[in-house]
Order: sequence, then structure tokens, then C-alpha cells
Amino acid sequence: MKNWKRLLSVLLAVVLVGTMLSGLALAEDKKEIQVPYKSIEVVEEYKKQELMVNQYAYLINQVLDEYEDDPEYDPEKEVLVYDTLQWKSSDTSIAFVDKYGRLKTRKAGKITVTVSSKFKPEIKDTFEIEVKEQKPVTKVTLSNTTFEVKVGEYVNLSNFLTIEPADAQYDDITIKSSDPEVLGAHVDYEDDDDEVYLYIEAWGKKAGTATVTIKVTNKDGSSVKTS
Repeated sequence: MKNWKRLLSVLLAVVLVGTMLSGLALAEDKKEIQVPYKSIEVVEEYKKQELMVNQYAYLINQVLDEYEDDPEYDPEKEVLVYDTLQWKSSDTSIAFVDKYGRLKTRKAGKITVTVSSKFKPEIKDTFEIEVKEQKPVTKVTLSNTTFEVKVGEYVNLSNFLTIEPADAQYDDITIKSSDPEVLGAHVDYEDDDDEVYLYIEAWGKKAGTATVTIKVTNKDGSSVKTS
């Protein structure tokens, strides 16, 4: 009796495996029907860009694409395969873009990036990208170097701060008080409609004298200070 049960179990397992394999075979045998892009368009504001060396950009977010309408098909025998974007940099030594539209700049220069349809390469659009060298900060100055602040009163030092050159690319700004019990200090950023505002503030905590030091750190690790 036990042998019959064991044999029946084996036969059922064979039938199940056979059914699964048959289903897989049917799925693999389905005819693929391509659904190509009807249009590919780079958003106008991104057609000409300026990036810095060693900067990343996700270009796929800057492209509008539209598929052709889905054709009629038999889901039992056919499967729809949708188009994909193809990316090409005119000079990969300046900037490289991968199959997902992620671009990494390498050195200064100008390139054209072409984004096209895999199924219909004639459907395409282009970016023009100029890659510039990073400019480090070489000088930081305060137009006023002596302040009198009452306890509980703030002074915004960023109103008196000059960073040179004006288009320099830096990594970080920090501020330090020589006596945090007398004078507090901090750096804060505020985003407003794609504009970033810098606040370098100091405030009185108790009577006394203190010196604040502002340090700007460049992307290469070098830094400049003012006090």
C-alpha cells in the first residue's frame, strides 16, 4: 500500500514538472511584437548645458518620450516589447553616459550626447554639453572685521563675506567661535525656487570677546580662511 502511495506521489510530481516546463516553453515561444517610440525630445532648457569636471547628471530626467499606440495582439501567443533609449557621447574622454542615461564628466571640453530609439534609430534628439574645470576658492574676506553684538542678538556675517573668484566651486563652509560660551556661530542653507541662500550667523550668549573663523574647503581638499 505504501509503495502505491509513493509511486502515485512520484507520478504526480512528474506531471506537475511537465506542466510547468510546458508552460515555460509556451511562454518562451510567444512572438514578440515591438512597440517603438513615436517621439523622443530633449527638454528645451537642457539642450545646452554647462557642467563641471567630475560632476554627475541623470539625463533621462531631461527627456520626453512617447511610445506608439499598442497594437492589437493575442496575449496567449504574443507579448509586447517596449522600446528603450540608447545613449551616445561624441567624446567619451570628456564625458561618458551609460545605458541608463547617467552621465559622468571627465575633463574640460565640449560634447554632443545623442539619445535615440533602439527600434527606430532615426528617432532621436541631442544635448550639447560644455564641461568646465572646477575653479577653487583662492581668497575669502570680510568687509567688516569688528562687530558689537548684544546678548541674544544675531549678526549675519554672509552679508559681509566675499568669496573669490565669484564662480568658484567649493565643497563646504564652516564657522568656529574661539569662545562658544560668549559667541555662538553656525552656517545654514535655505532653498527657495532652485536658489540656495547662505547664512553665516553669530550671536551673543554672554558678555565678553570672541573671534570667529570662517573656513571654505575646496573640492580638492584645500581650504582658505578669514577671521
